[in-house]
Amino acid sequence: MSFVVTLQDVLDNVAYARAYNSDHQNQLLMQAAAMMSESRYALLVVDSATALYRTDYSGAVSTLLEAFVTKNY
Repeated sequence: MSFVVTLQDVLDNVAYARAYNSDHQNQLLMQAAAMMSESRYALLVVDSATALYRTDYSGAVSTLLEAFVTKNY
């Protein structure tokens, strides 16, 4: 038995989102969880989950590390 699936059928079953910062990524993950609880999804792909956090918080981590080193050494 073979199924005939058109490109449009496939695209109608794909959800796509792009996060622009770590807060936006958190919002999208919450929306994805809601979507997955309402409908049947078989796959969730997250590309480079830590990159936005690294970008958003790199200065804060450097500042905290510098303060720690200065205070303790």
